[in-house]
Amino acid sequence: MPEAGLSDWRADKVPPLPRLGQHFLLSPATLQRIAQSALPIDKAIVCDIGAGTGLLSHRLLMEGAYHVVAVENDPRCLLSLQRLKTCAGERMTIYSEDILKVDVCQRIRHRHGPSKPIKIVANIPYHLSAPLFGLWLDGWRDYAGITVTAQKEVVCRLAATTGRNYGRLSVAVQRLFEVTPLFKIKRTAFTPPPQVESQVVRLIPRDKPQVCLDAGILDHVLRAAFGKRRKMLKSALKDLVAEKEALEKLLVATGIDGTKRAQDIAAQDFYRLARTYESWEAANR
Repeated sequence: MPEAGLSDWRADKVPPLPRLGQHFLLSPATLQRIAQSALPIDKAIVCDIGAGTGLLSHRLLMEGAYHVVAVENDPRCLLSLQRLKTCAGERMTIYSEDILKVDVCQRIRHRHGPSKPIKIVANIPYHLSAPLFGLWLDGWRDYAGITVTAQKEVVCRLAATTGRNYGRLSVAVQRLFEVTPLFKIKRTAFTPPPQVESQVVRLIPRDKPQVCLDAGILDHVLRAAFGKRRKMLKSALKDLVAEKEALEKLLVATGIDGTKRAQDIAAQDFYRLARTYESWEAANR
């Protein structure tokens, strides 16, 4: 049950700053829906990144989160968060720091031990999407689940299996996570309304990667393939293998049609290509 006082807490009104990419989500119904999309959280440490004045953190506490870690770098929001912490007591921690400069998982493990599941539930600052997903890919084993509001275009890329939205992020994320796009959020639910459409997405880490391989090699292959996504693979991959004959042999050995574009190649084919390239590179050093 929520602590006494949590039900009566109200967030401070803080004007959003465009230079910080702030778009505050104020709709109680939408906040509740996001929090409930991450259930169960009663045994989890839940990390709210870009917590703002604490509206989503509050909803997570009301939904029974074991502990909420609010990360917010805007000092104007701290008083509101501190008042929420007063209501939540030992169930809440605040980090007034840059999420890209603090190892939140390490701090959580130090305080709560290694057994508590960690979940990310957040309305992430859209301009930080790329570095945040990079962090989560690197530390994917640390999380029991990631449920975030992101730019709809990013969600489409995360879930795509081929086509226009399919790319490097799609292949890398799907190797490690099961990706489920959830509901869209109207622009008018935010203050100020963003110029882009928004959608909630849930990522659940797999028990093991779809394919065990060197993530750096895979990234190298994907950067080459999607870096020139309009070109056929046999042209795009010249940055990977300069010698035409060697590249043709590599593609044949992988069973990939070099006349196709990267957006038409399935993730499993890229995994095979990365493995074959790794062997080829080791043999030609």
